[in-house]
Amino acid sequence: MPNYNPVNAAPTGSASTGSTFQGRFGLAQPLGEALSVGGQTFYSNDGRFAEGVNAAILRSQYANWASTYKPIEDELLASYKNPAIKAQATQESMDLFRRGYAATQGATDRRLAGYGLTLTPEQQEARTRSSNLQQGLGTVSAFNGTSRRIEDRDKQLLTGFSGISRTGDE
Repeated sequence: MPNYNPVNAAPTGSASTGSTFQGRFGLAQPLGEALSVGGQTFYSNDGRFAEGVNAAILRSQYANWASTYKPIEDELLASYKNPAIKAQATQESMDLFRRGYAATQGATDRRLAGYGLTLTPEQQEARTRSSNLQQGLGTVSAFNGTSRRIEDRDKQLLTGFSGISRTGDE
């Protein structure tokens, strides 16, 4: 910080960023070193210099956070406990299971046909009952597993924790 001579307010030293004003008794008083933060200028000789600079820095940091991170946090919070997201994820997982199960049944039918085997009506009926039961159980399992993962995701959104998620075996 430069040294100032209060009589003529001429700065001595290498820096010359100070300016003057007329004091209470008409004598020139140095304002001190000027510092600009967020469009505001603060002078080092002001009794509230540190307080003003600190407040300006905090306002600047808050404005930066509000423009950079707040939109992301708002988007994540909007997805917390969102029934539309849960319904979509559940529907997608159940559809995926059903398509996979239908593909497995088709492969079994082609394998049997490749051996020249055909099922009797009683065997077809028993296979259909068993298939329907397996498909129903698998669909429920897919629904429950997706619900658990959505709950885990919601907890992680609130806590920021990205630890080990529950598995479908629980």
